[in-house]
Amino acid sequence: PLGLETSFCCQEPLLACDSFDETPVMVSATKGVLIQCDIPLKVFIVSLNEQRASGEKFILSELDDCTLLINGKYLEWVKSEIQKHNENNTYQAPVPEKRI
Repeated sequence: PLGLETSFCCQEPLLACDSFDETPVMVSATKGVLIQCDIPLKVFIVSLNEQRASGEKFILSELDDCTLLINGKYLEWVKSEIQKHNENNTYQAPVPEKRI
């Protein structure tokens, strides 16, 4: 269900220079967990984030159609919600009754 999980951080601000001028620009980095998944799963994770109060949002950035950067302290919670969602939405064929 969850694809690549990588955390990264930068403790100090970085300086970068634009190729058109040499004026340094501050670049910020955010610590988080990178989640790569298919589009339907991303939509589900985004809906989980939207249901939370504004101070409890866990998505830090939507990087593309299949990649999210989330706050690492919510990773286990997100995994458990995905597990519940999969269990509730997976078809299981009924077991035929044995005739004696």
